[in-house]
Amino acid sequence: MRFLPPALADAQRSLSAVPYLEVTLSQRRAGVARAAFQRLYSGGEPAGPHAAALAGDGSLLRARIAGGQLYYQRVPSPGPGAPFASWTPLT
Repeated sequence: MRFLPPALADAQRSLSAVPYLEVTLSQRRAGVARAAFQRLYSGGEPAGPHAAALAGDGSLLRARIAGGQLYYQRVPSPGPGAPFASWTPLT
């Protein structure tokens, strides 16, 4: 750890000290709120091509390819405890 020289430490503690740098943290970028994601499922599916979309009724539609087979899933109410593990193969 490095220490400030006494003159700089005194200047830092003085009542007339003015910050050189100001940092502002925000959850917005260009005025738009950033999405905050929450992990709802940690499955054992193998890594591979996949897709997801939200339907107009709020259900989650997912698709994935594993072993040359295409699987799909519709989760009517995505959230904690939702049935994310069951996949239907498309033949």
